[in-house]
Amino acid sequence: MHCAALLLVQLLLLTSRTLADDVGFDYDSTNLAAWEHDYGHYPYRTFESSDLTPPAVAHKIDLPACHDGLLTFLTPRGTAVNESRGMVILDDQGELVWMQKTEGQPYNLDVQTYQGAPHLTYWLGDDTVGGHGEGDYYMLNSSYDLVAKISALDELHADLHTLSITPNDTAIISIYQPYEKEKGGQLQYIWDCLFQEIDIATNSLIFQWRASDHHDTSESYHDPRYKEEGASNQTHWDWYHLNSVEKDDLGNYLISARYTHSISYVDGQTGDLIWTLGGKRNMFTSDDHAFDFSSQHFAQFHSIDEFPSLIASFGASQAGITTRLISLFDNRNDDTWDSGLASRGLLLAISYPTHPDPNGEINKNDYRARIVHEYLHPNELIADSQGSLQAVPAVDDNQDPNILVGWGARSVWSSYTASSKLLCDTRFGTEAAILNGSVQSYHVMKYPWVGLPSEPISTVYNSDRDSLFVSWNGATEVVSYALQHNDNSGDYSADWIYISITQKAGFETEVVIGDCVTRFVRVIALDAADNVLGISESIELPFTSVSSFSLVALTPLH
Repeated sequence: MHCAALLLVQLLLLTSRTLADDVGFDYDSTNLAAWEHDYGHYPYRTFESSDLTPPAVAHKIDLPACHDGLLTFLTPRGTAVNESRGMVILDDQGELVWMQKTEGQPYNLDVQTYQGAPHLTYWLGDDTVGGHGEGDYYMLNSSYDLVAKISALDELHADLHTLSITPNDTAIISIYQPYEKEKGGQLQYIWDCLFQEIDIATNSLIFQWRASDHHDTSESYHDPRYKEEGASNQTHWDWYHLNSVEKDDLGNYLISARYTHSISYVDGQTGDLIWTLGGKRNMFTSDDHAFDFSSQHFAQFHSIDEFPSLIASFGASQAGITTRLISLFDNRNDDTWDSGLASRGLLLAISYPTHPDPNGEINKNDYRARIVHEYLHPNELIADSQGSLQAVPAVDDNQDPNILVGWGARSVWSSYTASSKLLCDTRFGTEAAILNGSVQSYHVMKYPWVGLPSEPISTVYNSDRDSLFVSWNGATEVVSYALQHNDNSGDYSADWIYISITQKAGFETEVVIGDCVTRFVRVIALDAADNVLGISESIELPFTSVSSFSLVALTPLH
């Protein structure tokens, strides 16, 4: 009865309200009443100088610590997003920094280091294939130019879940493949999960691992959804669902699998399982149910040194035992698994033998796990798909990182102290969207980023306001725009005269022309030291006789 009533509410919301609407010029991100009632499921921004339509955001909880100068990276998607889909970078006020619209659906916009420099990475392809997609990964430099396209080898397809660039400039990508596996004298038709480590420069295979070689399909909690699923090569069964892989300093791999509710540590030479945490094959003991996560995403290792406040609590190291931290997003629910529990972020501590005997008996007392912190949303959000948890490094090495949780199918991201105090709660969809999942982002991440776009500054003259509207998609270092005019020529080499300087205000800045009547105008983008970053194309204004105007004294531009 409850489910039927909930479905009815969702349908009424969908039919009675527009799915998306422009928040307008004077939008206030702290006006939660307007946010919920005026803009549909997906409030978005529009501009005079650009056709981009990024998400607007609402700050439900907004402490000073939220404004840390870092940028937020996301890929909005869903039934309410439609043509507004694309890759999005926002500043710490929620203002657009960069957006790139895409024909297909992008996923997992990230910042990763390649050849010693930060690059943007993302997946783009057909996300309707089997719940995992088929596509390719792309890498952009700080000018947003394409540096590399990373594709699976051996006629396979990269799925949307994960790309990890290693310090050796190799790429680890996840792959789903229709595959036949014999079990009990019968063939099972499965979506098998692989990952490949590929040398980006040479496009050569370094390592490949296949889930069904090391896990049995009986470990899955995700039974076939109907009788025919997995019974023929027309209906493959998604039994494992790999969703994150990372390589550690020892050359081994940490793998998260959604449908086996497990995190496995894999030998980087043999592919054998070193240990498995969680699921039916769990090797660990715990006094606080540390391995009771399910349908999880985004498992990552951390050293204890990354959390200085925890060092004392771990005491002296034990000979022959390795202790590490693991963070993950614990969905606790998926399309067929309903725990009734709210999703959460988790920080776990695990201990295991540094050099386990592959032929010896496993002493479970040597494999220990405990919960260090959990990160719950005050509204007890249930994300039945997607999600991320990122430890965002502090500026001071003596401080713990903050924890950023992206709530996946729920259009929310939240920041916490490492000890679980909620600092920020930001929405990019309304309560209606949070309820029915019409606005989502697979991951939400935060990083420092310097963008110096190769594309030009965009300017549009608005005659009603006698102003130029100016934007430069992706430029992070602009602090002001200088207005110049020339009465005789719009050529770049002509003598241009400075009129005014206007401080940059969000993604788009209005530069007022003022009383001076001029024929050609252009703007110069300046950084904090008045260095010239870029020059716009000139615009010819409606021409009348030239009147006098006053010049603004400026420091020399470099």
